[in-house]
Amino acid sequence: MNELNVKIGNYDVYARGSVITFGNNPIVFEIFGIEISIIFEEDPNIAERFRKETEGINLKLKLYNFTSGLISGTTKPIDIGMVGEKTISILFFVQSLNKGESRIFTYTWLLK
Repeated sequence: MNELNVKIGNYDVYARGSVITFGNNPIVFEIFGIEISIIFEEDPNIAERFRKETEGINLKLKLYNFTSGLISGTTKPIDIGMVGEKTISILFFVQSLNKGESRIFTYTWLLK
């Protein structure tokens, strides 16, 4: 059996893929026993951005105003947490369909 290992710089790619969402339902990942929720919110008083919030060992990554039909996301890995000696990070892109009624969330989970 062939095994494929992917690296980006000093990072090992742990997982990658896309999720198509509907409504403002969160996307929930469980990695190494840590629950990471990707939550889409709208706030007309702020620009498009993201914010991390922790709840115990779990984390919420809130994405504000990702409703443009254009693709937007991160250009550098965002550190999420630690597992043993490894840092978990994420890169992501979001494409919104019909002003946020549905979204394509493309992600790459990294370990360093």
